[in-house]
Amino acid sequence: MGRLQVAPAAVPGLAVQFEGGGKRVRAASTPDYPLDNTGESEWSAGLAATYRRGAGVYQLSFRHFQTELGVCMCLRVESADDFFAQLGRRRPLGAELYTSSFEIERPYQAVAHELALARARWSLPAVGSVTSTYALQFDHRREFDVVRQATTGPQFSFRQWTHDADVALERVPVHVTDHLHLSGAAGVVGMLQHHGYAGLPLVPGHEAVAGGVYALERLWGHAYEIEAGLRYDYLARTASIVRRDYLRLVRSGQLTEATCGAAEGDADLVTCASRFHTISASLGGLLRVSPEWTVKLDLSTPSRPPNPDEQYLNGSAPSLPVVGLGQPDASAETTYSVSATLAHAGPHVTGEISAFGSYISDYLNFAPAFDRTGSPGLVAGHLQQRRELRGEIGVACHLQLAAEEELHGGLHAAVDHGAEVVVGAGNAALGSGRLARDAGGRGRGQIGGPGTAVGPVDFEQVDCADVLGLLGALRQDRRNFLIEECFDRRSHSGPPRAR
Repeated sequence: MGRLQVAPAAVPGLAVQFEGGGKRVRAASTPDYPLDNTGESEWSAGLAATYRRGAGVYQLSFRHFQTELGVCMCLRVESADDFFAQLGRRRPLGAELYTSSFEIERPYQAVAHELALARARWSLPAVGSVTSTYALQFDHRREFDVVRQATTGPQFSFRQWTHDADVALERVPVHVTDHLHLSGAAGVVGMLQHHGYAGLPLVPGHEAVAGGVYALERLWGHAYEIEAGLRYDYLARTASIVRRDYLRLVRSGQLTEATCGAAEGDADLVTCASRFHTISASLGGLLRVSPEWTVKLDLSTPSRPPNPDEQYLNGSAPSLPVVGLGQPDASAETTYSVSATLAHAGPHVTGEISAFGSYISDYLNFAPAFDRTGSPGLVAGHLQQRRELRGEIGVACHLQLAAEEELHGGLHAAVDHGAEVVVGAGNAALGSGRLARDAGGRGRGQIGGPGTAVGPVDFEQVDCADVLGLLGALRQDRRNFLIEECFDRRSHSGPPRAR
């Protein structure tokens, strides 16, 4: 990766940046055998220019990204019996012939992205700042399956043009009183998209037009903060489905004629139109009960329309070695979430406890399909919509010990599963080591360094007590250590994210 930045003295306010990079990665390997044909070749280049004059800032940029990704030879499914037989094997058939090389053969993907962006920002006295952005992106993805040598082209080719535009106003804060302030932002967005497809049956070509408006307000004072946001989006998507695929969807029950209309005459294409109106809202508050205690509450309800593949996917590809079936008449998915957090920030100990839950209406997900006997079939990507209730509790503990004597930069230790542990003062490392688990699930750690030799340490799990035990052996000079993020584990990564 290289980068060159230029600010010509002849044009005050102008800055130009050139960047580019590339990499070549050999095929990955498991502990027992290589994953044949999983190499990667990638390169990118970009140019950006920024010009400042008066109250305005203007930006232009262009970036190209291109990559080739090999698809493992082991991802070959010829029938349902073959699929389930592979699940029962410890290693793929022919794994003894696999190699870990840089060469990329069929099957593989070739992906290219072009992104051009223009942005302007103006600061308006007594009003705020206005930002206007336009972006044009072209995506070209091709998939090459294993075919006869006489065939040289791709079996799946996707071309997509996307135009995005938005205008946002971030206004100057209003001082309601000496201790109460109000700020906010509002904007409009628009999108125009064309997707063209050629190849074996998988997804139809489609076009989409979208627009939205949003507003965000924040009221804050000395002891509390309140923030509310609202957004409305409209999406119109039209797909052109090949007549034979349309009739197959109707016969299988995935599509009704009322959704797209009947296939009239001898037309080769049937037009299927979808319209979505979605509203997203959020409301959050923060209350400082005392200088050390804070309570936060957040309510949100994001909503999203189905993606094109969730609607129209109908087939398989090298990167999807099972048959996937979409649902053209799928509706928008809406999530209702609530989270509460109690935080403490004292001179010696900081920590927080959070609880959150969510209810998802018309949840969009791909799930296995079952045949008439109740057995799972080869189709592993059958779109389903259902209601789902989720509840989770997250705990984050940040422990800080007071220092008996001041050290510049502080002594610290960072611990994470399987990560390196570094103990140091400022920029001088006193020792380092690694914490990991062995095959039996029992942890082992070792920290050593100049004047801080410590033998192997066994521990059942990495938590605050283990870290304190490891560092206790290093306290021969009576220096205290600052321990940050000694424990940061959650039952899950967080509440479900609105896609």
